[in-house]
Amino acid sequence: MDVPSSMNNVIIKNLMNHTSGIPNYWSNNIANNLDSILNFHYNNNSLLFESNTNQEYCNSGYFFMGLIIEKVSGLSYNDFLKKNIFDKVGMNHTFVNAGEECERAIGYDDNWNKNDYVIETADGGIISCASDLYLWDKALIENLILSKKSKELMFEETKLVSGKIINYGLGWDIKEDNSNIVSHTGWLASFGAYNQCDIENGQFIILLSNRIRPELMGLLNEINENLY
Repeated sequence: MDVPSSMNNVIIKNLMNHTSGIPNYWSNNIANNLDSILNFHYNNNSLLFESNTNQEYCNSGYFFMGLIIEKVSGLSYNDFLKKNIFDKVGMNHTFVNAGEECERAIGYDDNWNKNDYVIETADGGIISCASDLYLWDKALIENLILSKKSKELMFEETKLVSGKIINYGLGWDIKEDNSNIVSHTGWLASFGAYNQCDIENGQFIILLSNRIRPELMGLLNEINENLY
């Protein structure tokens, strides 16, 4: 797969821990489709910073990872995840959004007006539910998806070339005062999500909402105060 020349020294790990320096298509209001995203990066053939000198969340990194998965596996992104994760774990209500009508929650804004934007690329195109996310967390902790060695690498903090430590692994935030707790938030239009794993005790917190509700984070803090 040819990429803009500015990305020649970017490695997969940089895409996973957001140290690539690749501009974020999402922050630049680029439409969520293959041609628009690729054209944006080819027309802006430069990095925001040299890889591994800084860390900044980047949807484009995960977009390119989806393309890499398809190129290497010879499967569509959905078929690869279905074969290697969803079916294996029993996540029967989880799939990659392909823009087709399906049974799912509809998003609403603060005034309960429909606000239902969803995307189709690897930086957030998966539709799931709390019970399936529980199966994912459990399988991950029990080493059913990844080996123990790979999982430890995924939960390892990021170290920049300057020596600065970032409390972020490969797709997971790592709690600064308790490295056994990893988590991630997500939001899109009116949809919000939070997934937290205690990788030592096997405790999980999963919050999903189809209306952005800041009070849910207060609920999360209350739960964690009682647990820890």
